[in-house]
Amino acid sequence: MPKYSVGIDIAAPVEKVFGAVSDLTLHSKWSADPLEITPDQEGPVALGKSYHSTAQSKGKTITAELTVTQLVPPNRFAFSVKDLTGDYVHEFRLAQNGGTTHVDRNVTATLGLKERLLFMIVFRPIKLPNTKAAMQRLKEYCESASA
Repeated sequence: MPKYSVGIDIAAPVEKVFGAVSDLTLHSKWSADPLEITPDQEGPVALGKSYHSTAQSKGKTITAELTVTQLVPPNRFAFSVKDLTGDYVHEFRLAQNGGTTHVDRNVTATLGLKERLLFMIVFRPIKLPNTKAAMQRLKEYCESASA
């Protein structure tokens, strides 16, 4: 079960950062790759709420099913992702520290043998850099006046 983490400090209140992280439809604003996420039902984010996403990565279109699995405002949010590359849980832990918010993004993958081999091939050149780029874009988005 591969796991990895990326952390960043953001000069914005924890509530603002939590809003950007917990509203999955906003992830397209700060994703490293083109991304569209739509809810399966109307209403606010809630535990168990499901979504569908379409991402473009390295010339490929990847669709996924997403489900909110943890919602503890303003400090913890997690969602599961099921796509053709495997099953993933993205957990965000947020902590206010003076005028900044520290965010840790922890990703845990559950993969079959074929998916595990693919993960090992693409982790260093694609997955980890994309996660770091997304966290940098999250920082820029939350620190901007438009967020």
